[in-house]
Amino acid sequence: MILNTIEQADYRDFISTIPDKSIDLLLTDPPYNASNSGLSTEGGHKLMHEDWDKGFDPSIFVNMIIPKLKDDGQMLIFCSYHLLGDYLHLVLKKDGLQWKTPITDIVNRIEWRQILHWYKTNSMPSLTGKVYGFAVEYILWYCKSKDYTFDREQRASYLNVFEGQAGFYKVTEHPNEKPIGLIKQLIRTHSLPSDTICDLFMGSGTTAVACRESDRNFIGCDIDPRWVEVAYNRIKNAGQQGELL
Repeated sequence: MILNTIEQADYRDFISTIPDKSIDLLLTDPPYNASNSGLSTEGGHKLMHEDWDKGFDPSIFVNMIIPKLKDDGQMLIFCSYHLLGDYLHLVLKKDGLQWKTPITDIVNRIEWRQILHWYKTNSMPSLTGKVYGFAVEYILWYCKSKDYTFDREQRASYLNVFEGQAGFYKVTEHPNEKPIGLIKQLIRTHSLPSDTICDLFMGSGTTAVACRESDRNFIGCDIDPRWVEVAYNRIKNAGQQGELL
């Protein structure tokens, strides 16, 4: 594992190269399985229809990454309603019995802490006019132990809601680029300087840039060489992209 680098690789191959108990925080934005569902991408209200956004099984990467977290490690995972139930069923129990899942030991290795909400004030309205528009993405917070980092001073609000306009401050053409200010707040709240942050779906490199500007180390990968190149170019210009959500 080489700190502060982004590899062009499938996340499964990349995880296999990470030493056990070496990551302080997993902060990542995996596929949502939103394609063909009517859910739009950031800001521009373009409907999702991407091959990489179909058939994603969250239990695979969650099961693989847990051993790579330090004993006090955490996970912050972006998702939409499409996979929310899948993620929660990995760690929640029902009537004293574990939810049925192909990975039966996840519930004993990590604890679900809370659901955070990113409220997008410029979200797409309902196309049919018969349901509510989708204005929220979820950030699922998991902890490996009760001794986790949580710096409340990094948040202007103590609520579990982050508010901002999706896509308004984008600096690349990536369809799902997250606001740099949002990612910085999450990193600075849930990790310490010099900690190692991992992003398995690096995309345009927002997590890496946020780490560079927050005195954290990063590791990560993306399967698309085009976005790896974009991410490296962004890292070179780190410090010039502002704090806005």
